[in-house]
Amino acid sequence: MRHRGLQSAVRRDRRRAGRAAGAGLRTARRAVCRARRARRDPPRAGRGSGLPDARRAPVAGNGVRSGRGRAAARGRAGLGRGRGVPRRGRACACAACPGGCGGCGPGGVKETTVGLPYFEINGGTRLRGTVRVSGAKNAALPIMAASILCEGEVILRDVPRVADVFSLAELLIKLGVDVERRADGALRLVARDEMNCKAEYDIVRKMRASICVLGPLLAKRHLAQVSMPGGCAIGDRPVDLHLRAMKLLGADVELVTGDIVARAKRLRGREIFLGGPFGSTVLGTANAMMAATLAEGVTVIEMAACEPEVADLANFLNKCGASISGHGTPRIVVEGVRELHGCEYTIIPDRIEAGTLMVAGAITNG
Repeated sequence: MRHRGLQSAVRRDRRRAGRAAGAGLRTARRAVCRARRARRDPPRAGRGSGLPDARRAPVAGNGVRSGRGRAAARGRAGLGRGRGVPRRGRACACAACPGGCGGCGPGGVKETTVGLPYFEINGGTRLRGTVRVSGAKNAALPIMAASILCEGEVILRDVPRVADVFSLAELLIKLGVDVERRADGALRLVARDEMNCKAEYDIVRKMRASICVLGPLLAKRHLAQVSMPGGCAIGDRPVDLHLRAMKLLGADVELVTGDIVARAKRLRGREIFLGGPFGSTVLGTANAMMAATLAEGVTVIEMAACEPEVADLANFLNKCGASISGHGTPRIVVEGVRELHGCEYTIIPDRIEAGTLMVAGAITNG
């Protein structure tokens, strides 16, 4: 019993010592945190601070208070990190910056202390109004490539000004297509020189969508040499489905030093199954559909992609004189024609951009 009592006393003393040490450690931590806050932020306005009450401080320049709460008031008075005040080490993107730092770059893009661009969004404001959604990039790219098939000029409206569009325009120019952005924003494309059939790696490597010139080149010029997109190996990559479609249409396809080389004097309609380990392929469906427009007979594409961008390409080709039905469903039927002519066409709006704007309006209670 005496031994047990001694053990209990020892454990009790240890617990007391631990609590005392823990309390001392917590006190030290609090002191360090207070010191850090004091170095980082000025003293808060209010009772006993010697500073005017921040809640009564007007916004610089207009004398009107805005926002709610102590944090917003501190931000308006320049006291600490109120709402709208940039974090330490950043420059404010707002033209009416409370700190007057004037560090905004073009278009409101700022740079951090390490030189990386970023956007700073000051929330708490309802988004309301009307905005025009840009054209869909994923619809514009294959439609631009389809201009290789057409006789005469093609006018495309609502083509977005994005890097992939610029890269594909550069590739089309190399392939003998005149590409011009008109004053009204429309894109004018005219296929003139049909001698060059090679899509160089220096351009193709910039984006995987460059593979969509394979079908039009093969159907119109009977020869296509396209570098592997991004230099990737075939393996189970979706590019397998592109090559399968070209072979079924009657082309001889081989790999030569990293390039896809396809030849065919005349393509003939067949039934093509485009199902793969990753499901259907959008660009594979587009390539097969474009190649089949000038093939002899009827081509049936099973397990075709159903995305609206595929349907938009089919609508464009039909307006140019093709005969395509079933687009928007897993079974597309293409009846080959002798030639396609140019037309004016408007690209569908970008569904991802539209959805983003809708969500932004919803979450801000706009």
